Amino acid sequence: MRKVIEKNGRFSIERMELTDPAPWLKNMDQVIPQWILHVRAAMEPIFTTQFGDQATHQMFQRLTKQLLDKRQLLETKYREKIQLFLVLKKND
Repeated sequence: MRKVIEKNGRFSIERMELTDPAPWLKNMDQVIPQWILHVRAAMEPIFTTQFGDQATHQMFQRLTKQLLDKRQLLETKYREKIQLFLVLKKND
């Protein structure tokens, strides 16, 4: 990235670092149920109209359990410091 920016010549790099794009993913036991609550808040009315209250409730309960059961697999897919953060200054 440094070479591309320097070759372009229009900008100088003020700061460049790798950052953690999702530090909250380090605690999957808390993240998964919270994420399911957000998805449920958005999607529950749609599912309830189609499948009813009981089926919708069971679906979200099962989804939470399945994701928690597979949290080790999810954690292996998460990689720290994979987001490049750049602060550029336009050259005069």
